[in-house]
Amino acid sequence: TLPLTDGTVGQQLTTDGAGILSWANSGGATWQKDLTTLSGTDITNGYVDLTHLAMTNSVDFQVAGQGAQVEGVDYTLSVVGGVTRVTWIGTLATSLIAGNIVVGMYQY
Repeated sequence: TLPLTDGTVGQQLTTDGAGILSWANSGGATWQKDLTTLSGTDITNGYVDLTHLAMTNSVDFQVAGQGAQVEGVDYTLSVVGGVTRVTWIGTLATSLIAGNIVVGMYQY
């Protein structure tokens, strides 16, 4: 669905993934790739914190060698202390071991 109004200078169309388009300011966002080798403490805690506060709908989280994980099935996102926290859930929560490398790609 297209917006009913015109955007302003510098805006671009974005989608919510469900077919709804809206205007958003372009530019300014930076892509970040966080690599973390999980420690025993990370496994016990059940989460890792990304370096920055990720923009909404920009996080791609995966375990190296296992492919992309699915938000809401394998992990959840929350904001803690001004950064984005990735908490693993479901079968991912019981399959991670110390030494696994996790990758978070996101915009901030």
